[in-house]
Amino acid sequence: MHDTYYVVAHFHYVLSMGAVFSIYAGFYYWSPKLFGTQYNEQLATAHFWALFVGVNTTFMPLLGHFIKSLFCLKNHKFNLNKQVSFLIQMKLQRL
Repeated sequence: MHDTYYVVAHFHYVLSMGAVFSIYAGFYYWSPKLFGTQYNEQLATAHFWALFVGVNTTFMPLLGHFIKSLFCLKNHKFNLNKQVSFLIQMKLQRL
């Protein structure tokens, strides 16, 4: 699971963009109190949607690549059921 597209996409979505959206939310909340002027509501809305669409178009394909790579990894994965049944058979043969 390490070094997969899922880890990269999840990191960017949750940690990076969570912080960026929070910083901008704090800026839009505190800027009228700090600077004494009201920001343009239409520009703030356009900024939010541009950032939201840009983030999703950048990092959503990484999740798609991960989903596609699961089908390739499925054939190479360690099959636990076969290994456990093999160990049980070996144990039973010793008895």
